[in-house]
Amino acid sequence: MQYETSEGHCVVAPLRCDTRLQQFVARSFREQLGRQSGALHVNVRQYAASACQSGLVLVDGHVSPGRRMLQGGEVVLLRSSATEEGGDAPTKRRGVPRMLLHDLDQEMQVEEHGENGYAHFCRYYRDVQLLLGLEDWERCEKLFFSPVPLSLRINRTSMHQQTLQSLQETFGTRAEMVPWMMPFGGAMHVAPSPSSEEAFAGLQLVHFLATSGEVVVQEALSMLPACALDVRPGHRALDLCSAPGSKTCQLLDALQGESASALVANDLLLERAERVKNRAKWQRCRELMVTNWEAQDGCVFPKVFPEGFDRILVDVPCSSDGTMRKELKRLQRWKVSSALNHHGLQLRLLCRGLELLKPGGRLVYSTCSLNPIENEAVVQAALLRFGPELSLLPAEDVLPPGCPRGSPGLDDWFVPDPSFESTAVVHHEVGHLPAPLEASMFATPQGRQLHLQRCARFWPIHGPYFGGFFLAAFAKTASCAPTKPLAFNEFTPHFVNVAESAPEGFDDLVQFFGLEPSELRYWVLSPSGTICEVSPRYLEVERSLGNLAILQVGLPLLHRLRTGHWKICPEGAQRVAAAATKRKMWHPVKWDTATALLQRSLPCDAADGPLLVQVAVADSSCWLSGDVVNGMLSLETPSDVLQRIRLVLEETNRSLTALAALRPCGIVMKRVAE
Repeated sequence: MQYETSEGHCVVAPLRCDTRLQQFVARSFREQLGRQSGALHVNVRQYAASACQSGLVLVDGHVSPGRRMLQGGEVVLLRSSATEEGGDAPTKRRGVPRMLLHDLDQEMQVEEHGENGYAHFCRYYRDVQLLLGLEDWERCEKLFFSPVPLSLRINRTSMHQQTLQSLQETFGTRAEMVPWMMPFGGAMHVAPSPSSEEAFAGLQLVHFLATSGEVVVQEALSMLPACALDVRPGHRALDLCSAPGSKTCQLLDALQGESASALVANDLLLERAERVKNRAKWQRCRELMVTNWEAQDGCVFPKVFPEGFDRILVDVPCSSDGTMRKELKRLQRWKVSSALNHHGLQLRLLCRGLELLKPGGRLVYSTCSLNPIENEAVVQAALLRFGPELSLLPAEDVLPPGCPRGSPGLDDWFVPDPSFESTAVVHHEVGHLPAPLEASMFATPQGRQLHLQRCARFWPIHGPYFGGFFLAAFAKTASCAPTKPLAFNEFTPHFVNVAESAPEGFDDLVQFFGLEPSELRYWVLSPSGTICEVSPRYLEVERSLGNLAILQVGLPLLHRLRTGHWKICPEGAQRVAAAATKRKMWHPVKWDTATALLQRSLPCDAADGPLLVQVAVADSSCWLSGDVVNGMLSLETPSDVLQRIRLVLEETNRSLTALAALRPCGIVMKRVAE
C-alpha cells in the first residue's frame, strides 16, 4: 500500500515481504525515483542503490543500508528533502531519455549505438529478410537514431476540455494532435523544447495530469492495438500481458459507459502487475481487475467468464528491437537469440488467448519487434493449430480511419541460426534444427494460404515519430475444443458483497457517512480490508476465479486500518461522496483557496474522523478525501493531484477576474452535511 507524506512517498511493506531493501525500493518507487532524472521511463536500480546508500530511504524512522532485509509490516519512507540536507544526489542517468523533452546534441545520440550490434541488425533485416527496399531502408536508417518526442493520450474524463486546454497553453506550437486518435479522446506529440527549463515546466504538468488519470504517457504506435480491438461498453475484455499499463488504461477508457463491462489486466510478474494497478487507479476503474497469474508463464490463464471474453489483447513479451528510437542501446546489443527464445512463449500466450475468446469475438496480437520469427511465424502457427474457426482481419479494416496502414505481413521468411552473428547462416526448411529452433518458426506452404499479408508491420517511415511495431487481428467463428479445467486449491472468497453479508462494523460506517442502501449494491470487501465498487460482471463469476492472485478489483472506496478505523481512499472519494449524505463539506473557490489546498492541513469545525471535501473545479466539482483531528483537516489526496486542481483553479480565477473582482475568502471549511 502506498501513501504520501510531507517528506515524500511512503510504502508499507506487505506482511510477506522477505526482500532486500534496495530491491523493494526499486520496485516500489520505479516511477517516483525515475522522475528525478527528468526522464519518464528509466531503469531505477542505480537510483535505488544511491537512495539507500545516501539515506534517502528510511525504515521505521531509521537510516538503513541497502542490504538490510525487510520484515513484514515495516514502513519504508523516501525522503524527498534528503538531497537538500546534504545527502548525495542520485547517480546521473547517462544516455538519451526514452521520450525527448528537449533537444540533445546529435553526437551524443550517435554514440549510443554500437557498430557490431547495428551491423548484425542491418544484415538480418536489410540483406537476409529483405523486409524493405533499399530506398526505404535508407530513409528508415536516418530515423533509427532520431529519438521520438513525448507522446500523450488524453483520457475522456469530466475535465477533458480543461486538460486539452492546459496542454495546448503549456506546449503551444510544439503540440501536434494525432488526427486518427480524435474519436478516442485525442492524443498529441510534443516536439522537443530548445531549453531544459522549458522542458521541465512541461514535464511537471504532464506529471500532474498523469497522476490524476487525465493523460497517459504512451507512444502513438502503442495506441494502435487497443484501437484495433474495438472495445465498447458492455464488453468483457482481457489484457493478458498488461504491463506497463498504458494499453490497459486505454482499454479502460474505452469501456466507460452505462453498460456493465469488465476488463481483466494480467501480468506474469508481480512488480509489473503492481505498476499496472498504480497507473490505472485514478481512472474510473470499477470495471478493472488486476491479476498476477504466473502458472506456466500465464499460458493457462483461467477461464474467468464461462462464455469467454468478447475482446482480448495479447501484447506479448518480445525482443523489442522496434523500440530502437526510444532505446538506442538495443541496436548495440542486438542478437537473433532474443527473438528465438521468445517465440515459444509468444505462441503459447496467443493460443491461450484464442482459447479464452468467445465465438464472434476479436483478439489482437501485437509486438514491438520487427522479426518475423516473433510475428508472422507465431500468427501462422496459431492459424494452423485452430483451423477454419479462426481467420485474420485485414489491418486496414480494424485500424482507425486516417491511420497509416504499415507494410503487409510476409508469407515467406528465413529462420536465423543461433550463430547468425558470427556465421550469417539462415534456414529456410525444417530439418535437423539446433536448439532453440522449432518447426513452428518456419514458413510453410499451407501458411501461404492464410492471408498473412493482412497483418501490419510498421517502420519509422510509416508515420510521424513511429518506431517498429507489428499487429495482427483475429476473428473467431466457432468454439475451440474444450480445454482441461484448471485444478484450483480450496476456494477462498476474493471479496464479500457488503449488501448481502455486511462485515463487522459496516453498519456503523453506513450510519457515519449516511450511505444510501441503494448505492451499495456493487460494493465488496476484499481480504485486505478495502471496500471497493466492482462491475456486476465480477459478482456473477466470483467463484470462477479460483485461487487467481487478484491485486485489485474495482474502484477502492474505503480502507479499514489495523486500529479498526476507516479512511477514505483518495481515488474513490468522488464515488463515496455520491453515496454519502453526511461527512461532506464544501470548500469555496477563491484564489487563496487554491493556495490553501497545498497546505494539506486546514482549520475545520467538523467532528473528528474521515471527511469528504468538495472543491468546485471549472464547470464541475471534485471531492477530496481528508481526516479531521482536533479541529484540523488533513487532506489525504496526493500532492500531485492537489497541484493539478490548483492549476485549474488558477486558470478559473484568471477567467473570473476579467468579469468581476473576487471577495477575499478564508480557508475555514463551510459545512454542507454533518
